[in-house]
Amino acid sequence: DDGTVEVSSLPGGGFAVHWLADSNADGDGDTLAIQRYLADGSKDGGVVTLTLSDQLTNADGVEGFDLTALDNGGYALSYEVELETYGEFMTLGNPPLQTVSIVGRPSEIFVGNTDATFQLRGFAANGSPITITLDVVDGVISLGEGFFDQFGYDDRFTLIVSNPSAPFDLFITSTQTATYTSDNPLTEVDVTAASGPSPVPGASQAILSSLDGRVEAFHIESATPASGQTVGYTLVVNPLGDADAFASATGGNLFSGGLVLYGGLTPDANGDIFVPQNVLDALGDQDAGIALLVNGLEPGSSVTGSVTYREGTDLPEGIFVETYDAD
Repeated sequence: DDGTVEVSSLPGGGFAVHWLADSNADGDGDTLAIQRYLADGSKDGGVVTLTLSDQLTNADGVEGFDLTALDNGGYALSYEVELETYGEFMTLGNPPLQTVSIVGRPSEIFVGNTDATFQLRGFAANGSPITITLDVVDGVISLGEGFFDQFGYDDRFTLIVSNPSAPFDLFITSTQTATYTSDNPLTEVDVTAASGPSPVPGASQAILSSLDGRVEAFHIESATPASGQTVGYTLVVNPLGDADAFASATGGNLFSGGLVLYGGLTPDANGDIFVPQNVLDALGDQDAGIALLVNGLEPGSSVTGSVTYREGTDLPEGIFVETYDAD
C-alpha cells in the first residue's frame, strides 16, 4: 500500500512488473496491476489488473506480499495477515492479591524485575474457569499460539498477580481476534447471576455478562434489594489498549486493572439498560469486555434477566494463497 513496484521472474527470461493500484480513486489500493515483459525488455500484452479479495483489501496487517507468475499465464498471490496489536501500560501496587482484566489475546506481558507470581485465568468452552501458572523469563511473560489451545475462549482473560514486595510497572500487548460492526447480528441469552460479597455492609452484588461476543444491552427481570438499600447499576468496560485514554474520551472513571466504570445507570420502563452510544461509538469495530455490576442486593439472592451481545466476525490470521486466471 506504499506504491512500491515489484518484479517477478517468468519462465524463458521474461519478467512481470506489478504494483498496487487504486481502481476507483478512493485513496485505497484495491487491485493489483501487472505488466508482463519478454526477455528482451519489450512489453508482452497490456496491463492486467487482478480483483483482490475482500479479505486482502480489508486486512490491516498484511505482510510478506508476494506474486508468482504461473506458466499458464495466471498468477498466485501469497500474503500473511497479522492481527493488530494493542498495548496497555499500568502501575500496580503491592497488595498480596490483585487482578487485571485482559480483552483480546495476550501475546507478551512485560513485568520487569518484580518478585510477584502470575497466573492467567481463562475459560473452557463450557464456561468453567481454567487457571494456568505463568513463567517470567527476563522480565517478560511470552504466550505462544499453542498456549491458548488450553482454553475454549482466546479473548477473555484475567491476570492474577500475587505477593509483589513493591509496586511495579506492567505492560500488556494483546491482539484483537474478531471485529464488530452493525452488520453483525445481536443475540440475547438468559442469565442468572448469584450475588456475592460487597463492600457495602449488609448487601451483596452480582455481575451480568457474557463470554460470547461484545455485550451491548442488559435486561433486568428481577433484583432484590437489601434491607434499607436501593439496587444500583454500574457498567464495567474493559477496552482494548489504553483504558485511561478511553475513559477520558467517554466520560468514564478509570478503575484498577484496566477497567472503565460508568455509574448512575437505571433500567428503562422495560427493564433494559443499554451500553451508552458514546461508548459504542468510541469502540467502533473493536472488541471489549463489558459487564453490568449490580449492587445493593439482598445477601444470598440472585439477579435474573438477559444479556444481549453482538456476534463477532473472526479476523483472518496466517498465510494465504489466492490464484488468478490469465484474464
